[in-house]
Amino acid sequence: MAGLILADILAATMSTADSQMLAAASSVSQNILQEFGHLKLSEKQSLFAARLTIICVSVVGVVLARDPDSSVFGIYELLPAFLVSLAV
Repeated sequence: MAGLILADILAATMSTADSQMLAAASSVSQNILQEFGHLKLSEKQSLFAARLTIICVSVVGVVLARDPDSSVFGIYELLPAFLVSLAV
């Protein structure tokens, strides 16, 4: 019984992670690149941008997970510098 409950928890976690990566990929390929960046991407280019986004999000997740002292909140410390670099 405990194994079934653990499998349910893991399935819910994997489903949530999958949904978050798909949302990030769609946001980058559709909203940021095409609408904000005014780029005309073909279906193939949009798919490539989405796949590249998923790889980047996964790498960041693995780096954060492997470092016991890291935190997701540390990303927000870098946000002002990132926004300033976009404005320049």
